[in-house]
Amino acid sequence: GGPSNLDAYPAAFSDSVISVGASVLTDLPSRDTGLSPDTLLLAPGQGVAGTVGENVPATRDGSSVSAALVAGVAALIRSVNPDLSAKVVRGVLHGQGLPVPLEDFDRLFKARLVHAGAVVTAVADDVHDIAVTRFELASGQLAPQVVTLGQITVENRGVTDTATTMVHISASGALVG
Repeated sequence: GGPSNLDAYPAAFSDSVISVGASVLTDLPSRDTGLSPDTLLLAPGQGVAGTVGENVPATRDGSSVSAALVAGVAALIRSVNPDLSAKVVRGVLHGQGLPVPLEDFDRLFKARLVHAGAVVTAVADDVHDIAVTRFELASGQLAPQVVTLGQITVENRGVTDTATTMVHISASGALVG
């Protein structure tokens, strides 16, 4: 649908809801799609081939078509790995999505372009892209002969899952027991 005053609903309502907008043939957001900071994915929404009535070929436009395509990709994910939770499926869809080719788009929006091949491959191969995305010392610096408390955040970009934990770090930077 078009722009809405209810940007946060239902997209921000639950971590198992997938908010989808339509993209045009150039992978940019459609002018008619309701895009908010909570929109998670963009999928083709212009000239999508299908049928109407009694199998009459037709093309369709809009976020309704895009949402159906994303639902199909989510079903593919679950067919490869039926034990995945809705939250993980949502994370894989977003984490394996492609960036929207628009300058500064990712500063304002988290939406990514759905990439069916990448998500199915990631689930089938159990691929994980793990990175330390944040590291902070509680005292601000390491000191000789002192074990310092620090906080580390590790992100699994394959399923967009993040864990943060407190760790003890020696003066050399090694993790301590």
